[in-house]
Amino acid sequence: IVLAVFGMRYLWRRKPELTFAIVSASILLVLFISCISFAGGDWCWGPRYLVVVLPLWALVLPFASRDGKVRRDLVLATIGTGVVVQLLALSVENQRFFFARGLNDFFWAQDPWFYFKHSALFARVGEVFSMKDHLPPTARLFNSIPVPEWSTYAILGPPPWIPRSAAPQWMLNFKIYYLPRPWPLWMPSIQPALRPINLQLWLWGLLGILTMGIAFIQRGFSNAKISVSDQNVAMEPEVAQS
Repeated sequence: IVLAVFGMRYLWRRKPELTFAIVSASILLVLFISCISFAGGDWCWGPRYLVVVLPLWALVLPFASRDGKVRRDLVLATIGTGVVVQLLALSVENQRFFFARGLNDFFWAQDPWFYFKHSALFARVGEVFSMKDHLPPTARLFNSIPVPEWSTYAILGPPPWIPRSAAPQWMLNFKIYYLPRPWPLWMPSIQPALRPINLQLWLWGLLGILTMGIAFIQRGFSNAKISVSDQNVAMEPEVAQS
């Protein structure tokens, strides 16, 4: 979306009705989200509620560099920052941020300015670096669900008889808050019979999807180069005549 904004001016000159539709839909979505309390972005990472307008903004993205104002290093920096942020989001159990601060379930309603005073994004950097330390000596169980043999990522939080103010001490008993994600990093240490999935089959499946994605991207670049070459060849006679 950040890069597509630069292409709005070009698209407005070519297709003002399309530009108006994209901007209007985005404004209406933001106004709608601003009026409901449960979509405040409190338990999510990033503006995931804007996903519904991403196909519209994708129409603008190819025009971002038409005016020559978007430099290559700016594009790479924007994309690189997005990749880094998403890697941070996937690296640590996300509810560690809330339990470590002993927050109540509806803390965002009790203090609407909480996210202006505390940043889960910046806190994640410190959480990632803390992964190099050893596990707390009290962390004997992997997760905090009632059945220790379960290996799910479902987080139920402290039991009702433990006040949320004691959550920082409660979470010291579980490895899930101090081990890095994703699953393949820690699942080999769990007995095969207790794993929630077939680890080998899952990894081979992901590797296959990754290989197909790289192949499609490479083919797309190859087709783009062929199209550009064909256009240049077609333009040579016109250039020669002029």
